[in-house]
Amino acid sequence: RVSSLNSARQSARAQPARDEKMIVALNGLAIDALAAAGKILGEPAYLAAARRAAERIWALAYDTPARQLRHEAYRGIARGDGFLDDYALLGNGLLSLAEASGAKIWRERAVRLGDDALRLFSRPDGSLAITLAENTLVIVPEDGGDTVYPSGTSAMVGLLLRLGDARHRGAAERILASRSARLRAQPDQWPALVAAALRAPRVT
Repeated sequence: RVSSLNSARQSARAQPARDEKMIVALNGLAIDALAAAGKILGEPAYLAAARRAAERIWALAYDTPARQLRHEAYRGIARGDGFLDDYALLGNGLLSLAEASGAKIWRERAVRLGDDALRLFSRPDGSLAITLAENTLVIVPEDGGDTVYPSGTSAMVGLLLRLGDARHRGAAERILASRSARLRAQPDQWPALVAAALRAPRVT
């Protein structure tokens, strides 16, 4: 009885605010995991969940005429320019969905995201910016490495190498070349990029 009273009192209190926005990069990770799990475990429900998430994010966050991705969506409204990791992680998720489902549309969209990211974030030295606002900032942010999930640079290299054709592989190798000194000096900070670099031995 005491437990029930406490539960009722807690339910009557004003609840704390809840963050309900949909981050594109994190949804890309979820799509990637669900698609891979659906394929490996033979679970159609996982694949269906990945497809629903991909369709929702694409419809909300990708501006087809501008060929640009938004960073997040809240209550059905997309906002904020996408960061490098939004493009790269969603691209990887869509590519995994294509591989798991056999539907060509997801690979086409992954290619589009890879090409858009190269157009928007490439620097003259071969490295990648992480934000479209780089030229307006006093202090330019740099990709500092992988954390609990791959950095934008690491995910982008992985995506380009997975796409597999000579054009995308060449772009990946240019990015790796621009980061080769950092990879050699601090490989522990770039585990996802090191893993991707193993697929491009001429650079490493």
